[in-house]
Amino acid sequence: MTLTGCATLSPQAPQSTKMTTSLSVSLTPKQGSEFKRVTVKFTTKKSKELVFRVVSDLTKTAQWITEVSTIIPLKTYSNNHFLLRTVLDSPWPFLQRELITCVSTKFDPKSTIIDVVSCSQRHPLDSQYVRVSQLQSRWMINQVNQEYVEVNYQTWLDPKGFVPAFFFNRALESSTTASFKRLQQLIENAH
Repeated sequence: MTLTGCATLSPQAPQSTKMTTSLSVSLTPKQGSEFKRVTVKFTTKKSKELVFRVVSDLTKTAQWITEVSTIIPLKTYSNNHFLLRTVLDSPWPFLQRELITCVSTKFDPKSTIIDVVSCSQRHPLDSQYVRVSQLQSRWMINQVNQEYVEVNYQTWLDPKGFVPAFFFNRALESSTTASFKRLQQLIENAH
């Protein structure tokens, strides 16, 4: 509704529900670290529940994050909280990275939030990998209107093992963009 004059209300043309489904990837500094934080945002017409199912389907993770060598749950604390082990391939001459993370999920009618943090002390070290002990990630899957769901993802990690920050940061934006384009396709093809 728009107000015209002092006393007349007239209906406004319905707002367009057209939203972009384009992918936005940005890097920002992380205080106290040479390694950048990456933020990703996109929208989809698929349901919030379907997006969550695709994002949380560990059997599909390597299809969209091609650096994932293995990903397995180690321990389930509850339906919404578990311990996860992920091994990532690294470009030569760097060793594979191992991540031990605690994953917790919160559901409410309009959003689903998945927090992923390093829990490296909860699993014994494996000498054939470099253990990533600093990681913080968050997924926010929000129902923005009847038609669209917005996906926001933010992550930061210290890759350890003498990886130069300029090398890591330079590859971060392009590898993240490629991964999330594959994720968008998986979501769009899911039923």
